[in-house]
Amino acid sequence: MCSSCSYKKILKIFFLTFALSGCWLTSEEEDTLVVLTSADYPPFEFYEKKGIQFELAGFDIDLIKRIAQHLNKKIEIQDMSFETIIPYVSKTHKNVIAISSISITSDRQKLIDYSIPYYFSNVGVLRHKHTQLDLQDSFKGTLGVQVGSTLENIAKTYQVLHKDLKLKAYYKMDDIINDLLTYKIDGTLIEETPGIVYEEAYKWSLFFKRLKETHLAYAIILPKNSKLKSRIDDIIKQLQQIGVLNALAYKWFVSPKKHDSELVVAEIL
Repeated sequence: MCSSCSYKKILKIFFLTFALSGCWLTSEEEDTLVVLTSADYPPFEFYEKKGIQFELAGFDIDLIKRIAQHLNKKIEIQDMSFETIIPYVSKTHKNVIAISSISITSDRQKLIDYSIPYYFSNVGVLRHKHTQLDLQDSFKGTLGVQVGSTLENIAKTYQVLHKDLKLKAYYKMDDIINDLLTYKIDGTLIEETPGIVYEEAYKWSLFFKRLKETHLAYAIILPKNSKLKSRIDDIIKQLQQIGVLNALAYKWFVSPKKHDSELVVAEIL
């Protein structure tokens, strides 16, 4: 075999190995936006019953579908545990992003990139009506917290202040609510909009109280240096300006005026 033929054969094997390893995207993959979410946080992302089937629904789901349309991409939504989302996105360079009520923190920014915020949220405690749970005073009891969430970190700061406060870790928000309803825990930290949703759904049992001076900003997350970031930022600005974000807020958020709350959708400057 001639040396040039041997060289060409080596190159062919190299490129085939590269392609099979997934280092390059096919044209079909380039046209598909893979979106990660943890569908256990109504009204942002959850399963809604339609007939005999359950479908992904919520504010975040509607928003990402609008964004995909503007990007002229198909969408593939994958439901996964919340604590695995950021590690997964941080290790990929493909068309993978995530939307799942993910708040902006400096620690997370070391691993991934954020879009501009699309929603601002207050934080509070969801508890039994008979439980005198107020984290701004002394409290003895157990809080359920979702692993990997910003709320877990907030709960840990309160645990430093209240030595009798215990934390119980969960991977799914559904499990926290189930244990709360069956008196296995005393309460949970939760953003205001989902907190009000659960209060409305279980009004005979649960009560939501907002904490003072505790706010979060939600954003879409992307791999570091993703080319999609600037495009997604521009689309969010556009959707804000034409009123789409407010329209989605009115569609999905329950009792918007309760607890003197307002529909606080991100104001893009």
